[in-house]
Amino acid sequence: MKTEYKNNSDEYWQIVEEVVKSRGRKLQRYSFFEDVWRAIDEGCRLIVIKAPTGGGKTEATTTPFLRDLKFGNRRWLSLIHVFPTRALVNSMRWRYAEAFAALKIRNAVVAYEYGQLSRVKPYLDGDVVVTTYDTLLYRFYGVDLKAPHILGQVSKLINSLLIMDEAQLLQDDHWYAMSLLPYHIAALIEFGAQVILMTATLPTVLLRRIEDSARESLRDADSSEISIITSSSKPARGGVSLELKNDKLPCSKNQLVNIICDFYSGIGSVLIVVNTVEKAAAIYKSLMESYLERNIRLKPILLHSRLKQGIRKEIEELLELKKSEEFILVATQVVEAGLDLDSTLLITEISPIDSIIQRVGRCGRRRDGFAIIYTESEGALKVYPKVLIEKTKQVIIEGQDLLVESLKDVNAAQILLDQVFDQESINLLMRNVEQAHVVAEWIKRYWMYEVNIHSWIAHFPPGQLLRLGIELPSYKPGSPEEYASVLMGNELRMELESLEENIVKLTIKNPSEENIAMPAAIIHKIGDERYYVQLELMADEWSDEVRLKPLRIPVERMRKVDPMEIIESRKIFLLNPSYYESIELDELKLDIGVVNPWMRI
Repeated sequence: MKTEYKNNSDEYWQIVEEVVKSRGRKLQRYSFFEDVWRAIDEGCRLIVIKAPTGGGKTEATTTPFLRDLKFGNRRWLSLIHVFPTRALVNSMRWRYAEAFAALKIRNAVVAYEYGQLSRVKPYLDGDVVVTTYDTLLYRFYGVDLKAPHILGQVSKLINSLLIMDEAQLLQDDHWYAMSLLPYHIAALIEFGAQVILMTATLPTVLLRRIEDSARESLRDADSSEISIITSSSKPARGGVSLELKNDKLPCSKNQLVNIICDFYSGIGSVLIVVNTVEKAAAIYKSLMESYLERNIRLKPILLHSRLKQGIRKEIEELLELKKSEEFILVATQVVEAGLDLDSTLLITEISPIDSIIQRVGRCGRRRDGFAIIYTESEGALKVYPKVLIEKTKQVIIEGQDLLVESLKDVNAAQILLDQVFDQESINLLMRNVEQAHVVAEWIKRYWMYEVNIHSWIAHFPPGQLLRLGIELPSYKPGSPEEYASVLMGNELRMELESLEENIVKLTIKNPSEENIAMPAAIIHKIGDERYYVQLELMADEWSDEVRLKPLRIPVERMRKVDPMEIIESRKIFLLNPSYYESIELDELKLDIGVVNPWMRI
């Protein structure tokens, strides 16, 4: 039911101005902001906002809740901001903390949860909760809850303002997550949530399915319960010059140094984005050698998904603090969205068009920049579907100017997206249509038929609620002696914080039900046999210390295990430390991470 609209725009603009000034920026009065505020204040159940990267979507959507916190007139229990990755969660929670400080909001809490090992889960406690899609949805459906807390979780959701951000990063090789996203949004809306979906790069095919599912969920409700808002404003940012090179992005230090010397303006930072951890590690090693030899003056930084969590956190916080400093960041796809980066030189491999728009969007945000895209597709095809890479290469060659325009104009971005993600491409991707259909039916029927407390406890869907793939949290031993002790079956004791800092995330993509291709990085030789070692997490009540009990699983037995049974909430894998690489240069020991978890050592 819509509420009577009250024009709070003056107060809202005051909030935006105070927040952006605290970040050293000038207020930009984007015209679509007031459309967003009107839709929120009127109680629209689904608000879809289409605006370019850096176009103010976050400020537009969070301002009404921040205004309520500042002036003490709460309309929602909390604001729940949802992201696809942990890196984005960590980045955004600091932005909210900074906004609280700028607005002098003292009696409010920013909480975050993304499935971390912390024994105290803050999900219900925050005025602002920053979380991941996985956590949000599994909590909402009550999956694997050992006690009937689902009532509290649902109450929290339906009385909060729910922002779904950067959904384009949920993509997988089979369009599985994207095929389910409309059903998840519809389920949230049907149960009473007010949902905001923010996007710069979602295909029209998907947006229409989301809108249709929402309308079906609302049934006889007023059609104005759904608001689609497209920004016509162009974000205040520098210009970007673009060059396409029909070649591989080089790894040798001489070639890299020459490219940086030829194209770097001497101001700002350099961003190099590649598609695989292996290539990122090779480039980082080359650039660190050049830096120590004083052939380049900017210090290289490496960021990818298979570093220890403690190292990743340090780097992400360092990047937040170094916004005005100069460095070379070598990274994989983890930087495509959310991190507040501004480079004056971008060097990247080709990737699907939505990814390319995000990568180029990291360049020239506050001053002019130069971007180089290497269009040789061999490396990209190891990571992305062939149909997407081939179509992306074609559209950026034919529409180079349109790609540059897409950084400021969401309509230009939409044209490029829809040329790549057309119905033909999506049909080719959807090789797991039947499984998506089964899970979609489960989502649609869940709240209709399963509304009893017994079904809410440890309730499992008939498949994954989002993407195809299984994440393997793996503990890296702190020393050879500790590793040897664990292999002998001895328990470990440590602080929970220390455990979390030494976790490395590995992933199985597209697991087969008949044969699980587990990474070699978690296989251990004990005597003449090979084992996986799981560490059962145990903790004493009210203690920050945890105990890890080793459990050996023969390699042959693991191959027969159902993929969905591999991960248990209280167990993590032991990482073979031989796979966690570091380099020593000029008395510096630098983490490289798990570069190739599949290769046998």
